Amino acid sequence: MVIKKKYKQIIKKSIEEHMFPLYFLLSYIYQEKKARKRVRKLTQAWKVKPLSALNISHYKKSDTLFVLGSGESINKLGLDAWDVIKKNDTVSFKYWLIHDFVPN
Repeated sequence: MVIKKKYKQIIKKSIEEHMFPLYFLLSYIYQEKKARKRVRKLTQAWKVKPLSALNISHYKKSDTLFVLGSGESINKLGLDAWDVIKKNDTVSFKYWLIHDFVPN
Protein backbone atom coordinates (compact mmCIF):
# COMPACT_ATOMS: atom_id res chain seq x y z
CA MET A 1 0.00 0.00 0.00
CA VAL A 2 2.87 2.39 0.82
CA ILE A 3 4.48 1.66 -2.57
CA LYS A 4 1.21 2.39 -4.39
CA LYS A 5 0.89 5.72 -2.57
CA LYS A 6 4.51 6.59 -3.42
CA TYR A 7 3.92 5.90 -7.14
CA LYS A 8 0.75 8.00 -7.09
CA GLN A 9 2.73 10.90 -5.65
CA ILE A 10 5.47 10.52 -8.29
CA ILE A 11 2.91 10.41 -11.13
CA LYS A 12 1.00 13.38 -9.72
CA LYS A 13 4.16 15.45 -9.37
CA SER A 14 5.30 14.54 -12.89
CA ILE A 15 1.94 15.50 -14.41
CA GLU A 16 1.89 18.74 -12.41
CA GLU A 17 5.40 19.73 -13.56
CA HIS A 18 5.31 18.59 -17.18
CA MET A 19 1.66 18.64 -18.19
CA PHE A 20 0.18 21.50 -16.20
CA PRO A 21 -2.95 21.98 -18.38
CA LEU A 22 -3.84 18.32 -17.86
CA TYR A 23 -3.10 18.58 -14.14
CA PHE A 24 -5.26 21.71 -13.88
CA LEU A 25 -8.13 20.05 -15.76
CA LEU A 26 -8.02 16.91 -13.62
CA SER A 27 -7.90 18.99 -10.43
CA TYR A 28 -10.86 21.06 -11.61
CA ILE A 29 -12.91 17.96 -12.44
CA TYR A 30 -12.12 16.43 -9.05
CA GLN A 31 -13.12 19.60 -7.17
CA GLU A 32 -16.29 19.96 -9.25
CA LYS A 33 -17.36 16.39 -8.46
CA LYS A 34 -16.71 17.00 -4.77
CA ALA A 35 -18.75 20.21 -4.79
CA ARG A 36 -21.67 18.59 -6.63
CA LYS A 37 -21.71 15.76 -4.10
CA ARG A 38 -21.79 18.26 -1.21
CA VAL A 39 -24.60 20.25 -2.84
CA ARG A 40 -26.59 17.07 -3.50
CA LYS A 41 -26.25 16.01 0.16
CA LEU A 42 -27.33 19.44 1.42
CA THR A 43 -30.31 19.71 -0.92
CA GLN A 44 -31.47 16.25 0.12
CA ALA A 45 -31.02 17.02 3.81
CA TRP A 46 -32.89 20.34 3.51
CA LYS A 47 -35.44 18.91 1.03
CA VAL A 48 -34.69 21.66 -1.52
CA LYS A 49 -36.04 21.15 -5.03
CA PRO A 50 -33.64 21.51 -7.95
CA LEU A 51 -34.22 24.48 -10.26
CA SER A 52 -35.33 22.13 -13.02
CA ALA A 53 -38.26 21.03 -10.82
CA LEU A 54 -39.46 24.56 -10.09
CA ASN A 55 -42.11 26.30 -12.14
CA ILE A 56 -40.49 29.71 -12.40
CA SER A 57 -43.30 31.13 -14.54
CA HIS A 58 -45.10 31.98 -11.28
CA TYR A 59 -42.24 34.29 -10.33
CA LYS A 60 -41.31 35.69 -13.73
CA LYS A 61 -42.40 39.26 -14.40
CA SER A 62 -40.22 40.28 -17.36
CA ASP A 63 -38.08 39.01 -20.22
CA THR A 64 -34.95 40.47 -18.66
CA LEU A 65 -32.98 38.98 -15.78
CA PHE A 66 -30.38 40.97 -13.85
CA VAL A 67 -27.76 38.83 -12.12
CA LEU A 68 -26.47 40.81 -9.16
CA GLY A 69 -23.03 40.07 -7.77
CA SER A 70 -21.34 41.38 -4.66
CA GLY A 71 -18.47 43.36 -6.17
CA GLU A 72 -17.73 47.01 -5.42
CA SER A 73 -18.95 48.23 -8.80
CA ILE A 74 -22.58 47.61 -7.81
CA ASN A 75 -22.31 50.66 -5.54
CA LYS A 76 -21.57 52.87 -8.56
CA LEU A 77 -25.03 52.35 -10.08
CA GLY A 78 -27.24 55.41 -10.06
CA LEU A 79 -30.94 55.74 -9.19
CA ASP A 80 -31.95 55.49 -12.88
CA ALA A 81 -30.19 52.14 -13.20
CA TRP A 82 -31.86 50.86 -10.05
CA ASP A 83 -35.28 51.89 -11.39
CA VAL A 84 -34.68 49.74 -14.48
CA ILE A 85 -33.38 46.83 -12.38
CA LYS A 86 -36.39 46.97 -10.04
CA LYS A 87 -38.82 46.65 -12.97
CA ASN A 88 -37.22 43.38 -14.12
CA ASP A 89 -36.42 39.97 -12.69
CA THR A 90 -33.39 39.76 -10.43
CA VAL A 91 -31.26 37.10 -8.81
CA SER A 92 -28.27 37.59 -6.53
CA PHE A 93 -25.24 35.63 -5.35
CA LYS A 94 -22.63 35.55 -2.63
CA TYR A 95 -22.71 38.45 -0.16
CA TRP A 96 -25.71 40.20 -1.65
CA LEU A 97 -27.68 39.86 1.59
CA ILE A 98 -25.86 42.88 3.02
CA HIS A 99 -27.26 45.11 0.25
CA ASP A 100 -30.46 47.13 0.65
CA PHE A 101 -32.09 45.89 -2.56
CA VAL A 102 -33.97 42.58 -2.23
CA PRO A 103 -33.96 40.56 -5.47
CA ASN A 104 -37.12 38.78 -6.53
